[in-house]
Amino acid sequence: MNLKTIHISNMPVECHILKGRLESEGIECYIFDENLVWVHPFRSVAIGGVKLKVPEDQYDKAKQILQAIQDVNLVDETGSYAMEDAVNGAMEKEDEILHIKSILRHDPELLDQPEKIARKLVTDTELADLIVAEKQFLKLSHKDKTPSIGELIHELTDFNFDILKNLRPNPTEYYLEKEDVENYTNQKKEFGIVSCPHCASKNVRFDDAIDYKWDFPYLFFSLITMVPFPPFRYKYHCFNCGNDFKVKHQQPDHNQNQDK
Repeated sequence: MNLKTIHISNMPVECHILKGRLESEGIECYIFDENLVWVHPFRSVAIGGVKLKVPEDQYDKAKQILQAIQDVNLVDETGSYAMEDAVNGAMEKEDEILHIKSILRHDPELLDQPEKIARKLVTDTELADLIVAEKQFLKLSHKDKTPSIGELIHELTDFNFDILKNLRPNPTEYYLEKEDVENYTNQKKEFGIVSCPHCASKNVRFDDAIDYKWDFPYLFFSLITMVPFPPFRYKYHCFNCGNDFKVKHQQPDHNQNQDK
């Protein structure tokens, strides 16, 4: 079997990451000179670095995958597309799912009237699965963990301890799901829908951030403590481009939420 070098790096870890990506596509991969670089890192350049090699007949496919990685694209059976567009699309869909969960918990009657739920990205099948999950969530949220007097007397005389199942907490997934939707609902109520002014992404969060604008209180504390005092303030942080920014307090756009 003839092998052809497809990637060279001074860091073995980089070759292993690419090897895992190519192997997930069914491409055989082999790493050469890895052990020598681990033992003598400064000799990496002298020996030509760590080589990632693939069979010659799979070289073209592997090269296409690595080129897509370099171009920050995703490749699947439907073709190649920009990773940024895919991530933004996934975020918009997740935002719509959280919005649907939020209105279902505010108005549980909609669980039996799915045709009244407005949506753009969620399919009928996904909505059906979502309603099933929300019905289970509603059942757990109303779970009565307090045994009746009759049940308590029965368990004390029968000793099978089935009553203990009523005292067990809900599954961890229940609390994670509850926290996600509550955080989403609270954020929309308090701040509305905020977009990054730099890249227009809605993947933002309001939290602590370092403000590079110094003022008198921070300089005063720095002089007293003889240590540069980090000027923490609450700001929005964009996870798409890394921008920290402030916006004026705004009311939620209910019409925009309803359109979703």
